[in-house]
Amino acid sequence: MKSLTLVRWPLGVLGLVALVVLSSCNTAGDLPQGPVTPIVPPPGAVATRSAQPTAAPVESTAPAELPQAAPGAPVTLPASQPSAQAALQLYPTRCAPCHGDTGKGDGPQSQQVMAQMGGKLPNFADAAYARTVKPTDWFNVLSTGRMQQGMPPFTSLTADQRWDLVAYLYTLSIPQDQLDRGQSVYADKCASCHGATGKAAGPGTPDLSDSAQMAAKSQADFDAVIANGRGTMPGFGPLSQDDRLAVADYVRSLSMALNKATLPAGQAAIAGSIVNGTLGAQVPGNLPLMLYALSPDGGTLRFTRTAQADASGQFTFDQLDSSTSIMYGIQTQYLRATYTSAPLTFAHGGLTLTVPITVYETTVDASGLRVEQMHMFFDFLEPGKTTVGQLFIVSNSADRAFIAADGTSVRLPLSPGATNVQFQDGELGGRYQPVAGGFADTDAVAPGTGTTQILVSYDLAYDGKKLDINLPIAYPVRSINVLVPEGSVKLSSAQLTSAGSRQTQSGNMMNFVGGNLAAGSSLAMQLSGAANLAAPGGAPASASAATSPVLIVAAALLLVAVAIVAFVWLRQQRAAAEVVQEEDEDVEARQDELLNEIATLDDDFEAGRIQEKDYREQRAVLKAELKELMSD
Repeated sequence: MKSLTLVRWPLGVLGLVALVVLSSCNTAGDLPQGPVTPIVPPPGAVATRSAQPTAAPVESTAPAELPQAAPGAPVTLPASQPSAQAALQLYPTRCAPCHGDTGKGDGPQSQQVMAQMGGKLPNFADAAYARTVKPTDWFNVLSTGRMQQGMPPFTSLTADQRWDLVAYLYTLSIPQDQLDRGQSVYADKCASCHGATGKAAGPGTPDLSDSAQMAAKSQADFDAVIANGRGTMPGFGPLSQDDRLAVADYVRSLSMALNKATLPAGQAAIAGSIVNGTLGAQVPGNLPLMLYALSPDGGTLRFTRTAQADASGQFTFDQLDSSTSIMYGIQTQYLRATYTSAPLTFAHGGLTLTVPITVYETTVDASGLRVEQMHMFFDFLEPGKTTVGQLFIVSNSADRAFIAADGTSVRLPLSPGATNVQFQDGELGGRYQPVAGGFADTDAVAPGTGTTQILVSYDLAYDGKKLDINLPIAYPVRSINVLVPEGSVKLSSAQLTSAGSRQTQSGNMMNFVGGNLAAGSSLAMQLSGAANLAAPGGAPASASAATSPVLIVAAALLLVAVAIVAFVWLRQQRAAAEVVQEEDEDVEARQDELLNEIATLDDDFEAGRIQEKDYREQRAVLKAELKELMSD
């Protein structure tokens, strides 16, 4: 299955090309799966010094902020040489949103992470810092995370992929001319004993090309041995410090492939400006921006770049490829809300695109919020429970982004009794905060239709006989879609009507629709009947994989619910997840649903239950979708 890319486009833009949200470190599904075994460096991890060094001793110390390995069995050290090239597609999606495309800690999500967690992000481009870090240190962070600083673990990546990312991180501080200098000095001073490739030329000589052995040593460790000697190896104190450090960096490249492909520079450019959409507000200057370059279908991230708008809000990304094989998107954050350009291409010719990105001031008034669409998805993977997915698509009709005085935005209830709550793009206690009966988002809700999308999953106890669900409604809900595996389990609700069966790659699902629920009301449903564990979602799965099929089906339903051509991306959830796309859309059923929604909306307006502005806006959206379906 292809890997699909996350860019935060609102619902209006999703009508053109739907791509799901890019969030902090892009590791929403990479949540801890129980205890993660820490790294225990192998014997000899710290270089020793000779008794009589020929120069002043050079000592190496790991940065104090790095996590220390806890007692336990060691994790798998690299079985083969880690490759920066292999991580060329991983770093932009997993790391650059926070750490920036050059590793300086200046990605578009960095300010939000630092504001919420405190402290600063490491500067991987700082050679002095990078030389003090052992590969096992960075691998440990990738494996176990540093949640207190907003860094989740990447347990969904294989060990080889994490080691490839470690190799990539070293390239951010070691330019090619540094490697060339180190290679020259190494050939003159070191190769006679260590060999041209670092493989031991004699007994007792360490194999510098052994990735596992070198993984527990930093370049500072190498420098200490080069300067002071060790065992029968003499010190090279007379070498300049610059030469020693160049050799130390080059020695790192003997056990890690640090060469990575560079993208050719193009002649096209995207020039733009920040616009403040709040009446009378000034344009904010110096906002950081992230450019995403994707394949035409949005399925593959080619590369990312960062830039900063000037004091007047102007910005430019130049040297871009103008071919139709690349689609671009630009994203920025302002006052805890994320704003994204429309998808951009050079398909119509020309070498310059001009694009505005509109941002907004904030308000604590939540009266403009409504849930445009709410989707619920039930799956039955294990006896005694059902796994539920909920997708909330939230709109804001105000001209200011909503964020409450306490730093939270939308507060959404979950079904009573919910356990094992997980999110697609955050975690409970991080971006999402627990509140009575549910959770609260801490990202501001930008003005517009469908500007916030939240995908959450949780478990409910189910004895196979009957489960009554009474879901509180916090904001007005325009439309509701519910999916249940077709077969043994039945769903009944006086507030929902059957829209028939929908076919997905994971099986047939019964679809129920409803809508126009008022804030303060509730949605009542009942599940009954013994679950068929072989129904959609597959055979019984481990707890660590339980949410994957539900969240996949949730994302797949987005194709039907908003009648768009979407690209579904779900970060590897608690196990590697298969992206499931709904194969066919029941156009006729959706037309009937839209006609019913328009009729209900007309009745509400005539009865005075909805303001004219909201009425006309919602009716226009429904008519536009209906017209598009009927013209196909």
